[in-house]
Amino acid sequence: MLQLLKDRNFLLYWLGQFISVIGDHVTVLAFPWLVLQLTGSELLMGLVFAAQGLPRAVLMLWGGALVDRTDRAGSCSGPISSASPL
Repeated sequence: MLQLLKDRNFLLYWLGQFISVIGDHVTVLAFPWLVLQLTGSELLMGLVFAAQGLPRAVLMLWGGALVDRTDRAGSCSGPISSASPL
């Protein structure tokens, strides 16, 4: 692993992914908190949490079933190659 971090391109890719994941997690907490601050309603805050979490849970179940039925090499390289232009 340390040998990979010496490669500049891999290090930049890894740092970009790390920052992206941190941003995703901050967003999951920040939006409901913003709703709570603006409205003072715990119910609306809970609805925002549910609106964020429910699609993720459903897509994970569907995606897991799909990956189990397809070629493993294609399911690993496809998302990586499609994200690289971004």
